[in-house]
Amino acid sequence: MVPPSGKRAAEARKAAIHMYVYIYIYVCVYIYRERERCIRCIFPSGKRAAEARKAVDAADAKLEALQEKVLAVGGIKLRAQKSKVETLGEQLGGVRARLTKTEV
Repeated sequence: MVPPSGKRAAEARKAAIHMYVYIYIYVCVYIYRERERCIRCIFPSGKRAAEARKAVDAADAKLEALQEKVLAVGGIKLRAQKSKVETLGEQLGGVRARLTKTEV
């Protein structure tokens, strides 16, 4: 098949360029709208953000109070075990860091 030449070829190229430009603009607008929608979902503004922050702070306060109650019931042994676990976790982190440093 022989490609069109002359005036028909120029018109075909022009039509193709117009189509690509139209598609490009459409996709850009779509991406922009989706981006804005995602930003509104991730970073709610104003009153909704303040309400969400208050709810999270209230839940954190309740969680902290419950943890203190659990520690109070468990007494000294539970606090000692918690301290030991934290210490072992810190030591493990140090060993992992040294191992990573040695491998690199």
